[in-house]
Amino acid sequence: IEGESVVIFGAGTIGLCTLLAARAAGAGKIYVVEVAKARKEFAAKMGAHEVLDPTEIDIKARILELTDGIGPDVVFECIGSDKVTPIAIEVARTGGKIILSGIYEKETSLQINTIVFTDKIVIGSLAYAGDFKTAIDLVSDGRIDISPLVTGRIGIDDIIEKGFEELVNRKDKNIKIIVKPY
Repeated sequence: IEGESVVIFGAGTIGLCTLLAARAAGAGKIYVVEVAKARKEFAAKMGAHEVLDPTEIDIKARILELTDGIGPDVVFECIGSDKVTPIAIEVARTGGKIILSGIYEKETSLQINTIVFTDKIVIGSLAYAGDFKTAIDLVSDGRIDISPLVTGRIGIDDIIEKGFEELVNRKDKNIKIIVKPY
């Protein structure tokens, strides 16, 4: 990724961690696509060169503009959206990589020729392929600071109201809530 242009769809926990990892790996320019106000602010604070809101602009046109008309080198789809995945694949440059790391709830319709005709590489990733040690090392040695992702700290007795309900009902304002077990 060093020096490459990166687009990250989604600024939830997966997207923001991807942003931190791309920065640590020396990515050239990193652009994040997100609609939630708080998550857009997190992405900007954590080093995105530009945060793009698809409800405000034509995402495909802006990504092409930002990447000199060729598309980004690497695209991360961190949402798991049946609507976003085709866009993520389409905007990547010819020969570019698309990493799918979101969790899908619905089937996605893809035009496979979008991949075949442009020699794109699509990779599925759920972080269970031996990546934990690398992630722990990146955090332990300070190359990645995850503290901005912690939006709350609660005791175990508050796990339902201030934990699960907070994350489910206000996911646009929360990233990670740390639970103290005692």
